[in-house]
Amino acid sequence: MKELAEKKPEGEGGDDEKKGDDKKDDKVKIRVIDAKGDTVRTFSAKVDTGLVRINWGLNEDGVRYPSRRKPKPEDDKPGGYSVLPGTYKLMFAYKGKTDSTNVTVHADPRMNTTLADRLAQRAAYDELGKIAEKATAGFDRLQDLKANIKLVNSALENVPDSLKKDIGKMAKSIQDSITALEKRYMSPEGLKGIQRDPENITGHIWRTRSYIESSDGAPNQNARIMTEKVRKEVADILTDINRLVEKDFTEYKKKVEALQYSLFKPYEPVKLD
Repeated sequence: MKELAEKKPEGEGGDDEKKGDDKKDDKVKIRVIDAKGDTVRTFSAKVDTGLVRINWGLNEDGVRYPSRRKPKPEDDKPGGYSVLPGTYKLMFAYKGKTDSTNVTVHADPRMNTTLADRLAQRAAYDELGKIAEKATAGFDRLQDLKANIKLVNSALENVPDSLKKDIGKMAKSIQDSITALEKRYMSPEGLKGIQRDPENITGHIWRTRSYIESSDGAPNQNARIMTEKVRKEVADILTDINRLVEKDFTEYKKKVEALQYSLFKPYEPVKLD
C-alpha cells in the first residue's frame, strides 16, 4: 500500500480558525479512478496540521449490509473487494483545493491467481452484493415503518383513548410483526456483550462473503450453496415485509387518516382571580 502525504499550507488550521470551521471541512475527500476513467472508490480522511498520511485499502466501494445504524449523508460507503492490478489515479479535494497522484497496484507474486480467477471471484461478490442491497432495503423499510408509527403515536397523544383504541391495537400488532421480522435479520436490540448469531440473514451474508473470500477464483461449493440459501431467505422475508406494508400498514394508515379529531390539546385562558 502506498502512503500519500499532504501538508497543509501555512496559516491554515489554526486554533481560532478551526473553531469556526464546519467539521465536514476538516476532511479531505478522495476519489479513486481506474484506467477507464471510472470512479471505483470514494472515501474521506480526517486531516490535521503538519504531515498527514492517507491510506487507501486498495479496494472498491462496497454495499451496505442490514444495520440498525442509519447512515448519515456524509458517511463514506463501506469498502468492497480488492481492485484488479493496474494503475489508479487518486484525486484529493480539500477546501476548494485539489491534487492527485498515481498508484500502481501489482498482483501478489506469491499467488498464482489468473485474471480469469479474479474476475470469477468478483462476479460472485457482485451477485452477493445485489442480494445484500435488497436485504438492506427491506430492513430499512422496517425501520421506516417503526418511525412512522412512533410519529403517529406522538401526534395522537392528545386524542381521547376511546377514539384511538383500535389504532393503538393495530399499531401494537404491526410493531410485533416488525420485531419478529427484525429477529430474522439479526439479534434483538439491548443485548449485552458481543452477540454473534450466525443463524440469521445478516450472519448468513457474512458467512457467504467469507466463503467467497476463501476461494482463489470461482466460488467453491460452500459459497455457491450459501449464496442460494441467502437468496431464498432474502426473497422470503421481502415477501413478508411487502405483505405487511400492503395489508396491515395500509389498513392502519387508512384508520389514522380517517380519524376526525384535532391533534391539538385545548387550552383554557390563564386567569388570575
